[in-house]
Amino acid sequence: MIEEVRLREHRLRHNFSSELPWQPPTAGWRRLWASREAQLRRLADVQQRWDGWTDLMQAGVLVPNFTRLGFSRAPTPPALHRKLRAALDAGLAHAAEEALSAHDDLLLRPRPKFISQPQLNREAMEALLRAHEEWSGVRLQPVTAYGLRVYTNGSTLLMHHDKVNDHVISSIVHVGHEGGDWPLVIEGFDGRTYEVELRPGEMLFYESSKCLHGRPRTFRGRYYASIFVHYMPVDWGSRGVSTEDAMFAVPPSWLQDEDEGARATLEALGVQPEALPRLALASTALYEPECEEKWCALGASVRLDPPRAAGARRGFGALHDVAAHARRAYPHGWTAALALLLVAAYCTRRTAFRRAPVGAASKAL
Repeated sequence: MIEEVRLREHRLRHNFSSELPWQPPTAGWRRLWASREAQLRRLADVQQRWDGWTDLMQAGVLVPNFTRLGFSRAPTPPALHRKLRAALDAGLAHAAEEALSAHDDLLLRPRPKFISQPQLNREAMEALLRAHEEWSGVRLQPVTAYGLRVYTNGSTLLMHHDKVNDHVISSIVHVGHEGGDWPLVIEGFDGRTYEVELRPGEMLFYESSKCLHGRPRTFRGRYYASIFVHYMPVDWGSRGVSTEDAMFAVPPSWLQDEDEGARATLEALGVQPEALPRLALASTALYEPECEEKWCALGASVRLDPPRAAGARRGFGALHDVAAHARRAYPHGWTAALALLLVAAYCTRRTAFRRAPVGAASKAL
């Protein structure tokens, strides 16, 4: 499209001033997206800059928020989880490599496995509709349920938004994994970056076309399996946001390396543009190549671990409980000692991980 034609349509539809109308207008969200705007203005590649701007307008400005934070953990209905777990167990050994679109192939490394189960996915989408409506506060139309996707050892997933046309209110339904922790990284409407660890039998509601999310940390394990369920508001076709809307919303200044009004806004929010890390894009997925795990905010993320079972103890208390059980179950000294050593090694590893510098103290969502 000729830029002159696009700008004419922009003025008719939007005609934004220097400070873009971020929504929600919380201080943290404004700071997050004004910072990303400054990063985009430093991109030399024009195609990357354009892709980044359309994504910025979609998620930061045009798509409304439906919830306070943008995501929430919940238990999967037990009967549904049992069916999904049975399907995973039956299909894991024979799972084929997933056929990905060119866009998704840029996000995922290595290519995941896939277990096809269309009937069970339709059942899941219908069974979970009411829960998604209650969480989002709007009437929803089912769109698709995808999976089982089975990530394998060494997997990463770049930070991205889902497609805005119909992936609006979504969930990740975690079925099972074998290996280490692999949190979903997601940005909340308070401007903070969260790392959410799911147990098998838990799901995460999230506003998937608005909250940037991914798994930039590397998975270490045999497999990690989930399904992805997507809905859109019933009136999204008439009042919703499309990729065309995002394209026309990009302001005339998108090719400028600096906008004085945008810079003043950012400085008023306490951010110096020169201090921001370098941003790069793969299609519309984002990464910061000079940072650990290619995403700098992990250094100050808020870790949300799964809630503990009632009465559960941690650290040496848990170790004492398990050792006592081992002595009762295995009266022979060498067996109990071996069990104690194995549990001690495992607890030490878990405690060290929990104390890693990931920002605010862990808490349940």
